[in-house]
Amino acid sequence: MTNGQEPDLREQTTKAGVSPEEALQRLQDTVIEKFPQRIDDLLEAFRMLGFALQNDTSDVSVEQLSRAIDELKDQLHNLIGTAGTFGYLAVGNIADEMNKTLNTWLWGSQGVDSAPWSKMIYLAQQMADIRNQPPEHSIAIPQRPQLPSTSQLIHVVDDDADQAQLLARWLSDAGYTTEIFTSVSVFYDLYQSLKKPDLILMDMRFDGEQYAGANYLRRLQRNHEDFPAVVFISVMDSLEARLTALRAGASRYLTKPIARDKFLDLVETFSHPESQTPYRILLVDDDEQVLAAMAATLRIKRFDVKEVSQPLTTLDHIKAFKPDVLVLDVYMPDVSGPELATIVRETESTNSLPILFLSGELSHWRQIQASGLSAEFILTKPVIADQLEATLQALAQRARQNAALFSKEAE
Repeated sequence: MTNGQEPDLREQTTKAGVSPEEALQRLQDTVIEKFPQRIDDLLEAFRMLGFALQNDTSDVSVEQLSRAIDELKDQLHNLIGTAGTFGYLAVGNIADEMNKTLNTWLWGSQGVDSAPWSKMIYLAQQMADIRNQPPEHSIAIPQRPQLPSTSQLIHVVDDDADQAQLLARWLSDAGYTTEIFTSVSVFYDLYQSLKKPDLILMDMRFDGEQYAGANYLRRLQRNHEDFPAVVFISVMDSLEARLTALRAGASRYLTKPIARDKFLDLVETFSHPESQTPYRILLVDDDEQVLAAMAATLRIKRFDVKEVSQPLTTLDHIKAFKPDVLVLDVYMPDVSGPELATIVRETESTNSLPILFLSGELSHWRQIQASGLSAEFILTKPVIADQLEATLQALAQRARQNAALFSKEAE
């Protein structure tokens, strides 16, 4: 929920003279200062709901009770997102459990004497007990991407030696430097000592393990900041394989056999990102603190970012900003992410705009699927910066490629 008392949050990431790195640090300080009040607001919303329930029904209208429930849900949703983003792990876990218990209580239409309500009282007390604890860790400030050298280095990780040699030959002919690794475990062990590549090409299956490539990629990204883009090249063409790659942080997924020219065009896009206009990302989230943190992080990664904290103005911003990708929070009080996405899809000029959903709850997949939007992408909060960057790079790149193709066909 947008807090009218904090109008300067977005300005911290955009005003002249303040770098995105400085903006993130200032935002962290602001959150730490005001976080106890966020907890107090949540506990007050819970107290008011209990008060409404315990009063005689003649004194409390159905509308008042509904507003009290919605206020508590809004407070929980925003606290989950803010706590996860700014390192308050214990608070985030309690708020998440409280949110799940609230949903159980609502579905059962139970009163204040029920087990779910008693559990919420217990969780609220836990929240109050840790009100003044500092965050378990500070928000991660990503490194700016380094400008590429004249000779691009690409790692090829594939246990099929013939396939690896073929890709390396194509890349060498195109002016790239390559290093081949036929064991993903060896590549993982050596990565710390290797010169950082501009791109990694990786198979999915190794040593009989179907998704070994994706599993090792997750571990590498956890251990190394500013990890390069990864393109999976695999014989597996299933939806499960593609989703596994995407969720592991892959930028693209290609199936074997691949055409040489198409392959080199893709490599060119990922290995020379500075040659194109920065990707335009429209962020929509009613929580200004989470919104400001995401925007600053993406600006460090050299995206062109526009922030929208009033979701009902989204269509106007799409027309003016012309984003490559639209990023929507799923749960927003005035209009939900899936509702906004449905309207965007019904508008001819924006019906092909890539949409990425962000949510603090995996259960929101059901809401998206029920809206007929199951083909869209969703990441769970708190979002890992490198994973967000890789996903947006892939979506924006594909959007621009499609736009260029349609433009050629129209000529």
